Formats: sequence, structure tokens, C-alpha cells
Amino acid sequence: MTSAATARSALRTATEEVHERLHHAPPFADIAAGRLGRPAYAALLGCLHLFHITLEGRCGAAWGTAARSGDRIGRLEADLHHLGAVPPRGPAPWCPPDAPGAALGCLYVAQGSTLGGRVIARQLDYLLPDVRGRTFFAGGPEDGARWRALCALIEREGGIPAQRAAMIAGAEAAFALFERCLERETVHG
Repeated sequence: MTSAATARSALRTATEEVHERLHHAPPFADIAAGRLGRPAYAALLGCLHLFHITLEGRCGAAWGTAARSGDRIGRLEADLHHLGAVPPRGPAPWCPPDAPGAALGCLYVAQGSTLGGRVIARQLDYLLPDVRGRTFFAGGPEDGARWRALCALIEREGGIPAQRAAMIAGAEAAFALFERCLERETVHG
């Protein structure tokens, strides 16, 4: 196995603790338990909007048009509108690592969230009778192909030690941003 073949596992290992912590964050635990109310759900969507707008604003140019999350941001805005809520204003203060490859680490976090989103979409049956209000978590038909393309790119670029280190720094920074967004929006059941 070459070092490039382990780039994604290096990202996963480096971010495992924060990723697991976020899986058990109160709003996600409350969704899984069927007890997150509509106002708190709207606050969670606002947090996610803030996170994705910030990432897009800081890393979007490095991602290229194929990887941009505009469709995910549009789904978040539609879900917020359905709930009668508005997105938070402006991006969160955040300065991502600027080393080449860091944006790929950020994209790993942003795109990786689509995988668990489908599980969350199903868990919201108790709160929302149809797909309206949860289109962000339901995702789109292109999500799987985007994820596979990103993983292939991570493996290619991750064979260079400095690139891999930058990807890890970017992923860690993106997860830290998400935690700050959750704290800022004070999402509670």
C-alpha cells in the first residue's frame, strides 16, 4: 500500500475524536431520540448554514465549481424558509489554514457530512411529515459521485506529505469551525 492510499484514513484518524463528539452533540442526540423541537431544529439549520457559507466563502475558490456547496446552501435556505426562519447573517469569523491542500481537508468535512445526513433525514420523520424542511439532510443525487471524486482526489494529493498535513489541518479547522457555529447558534432541544 502506498502512502497515497492511506490519505483518507489519515484524515479520518486525525479527526475521529471531534467527529465522534459532534455525533453526540445535543441537537443530533435529540434528533435521534425524537425530541428536538421545530425552533431548535431551525436553529440547527441556521448553524449549518453559517458553517457552509463560511467554508464556501473562505475555501470555495480552491474547491472549484464542481465541489462548491451552493446546492446544499440552497437546500438549507429552503428548509429554513419552510420553517419560517431566516439564515444567520454573514460568515462566522474564521481563518482557515492557507497551506496548499488545506481546502481539501475542509471539503472532506463539508462533503463527508452528506453521508450521515441521510440518516438524520430519516430520523426527522417524527418532526416533519414530508421532505419539506429536511431537504438539506436528504441530500441530492450528485452527493455520492461528489464524495467518490473527492476521495480519489484526496488519495492522489495525499501522497505528498506536506499536502496530507495541510489536508489534516484543514479538516481539523473545519470541524473546529462547526463546533463554534453550534455554540454560537446555541442549539438546544
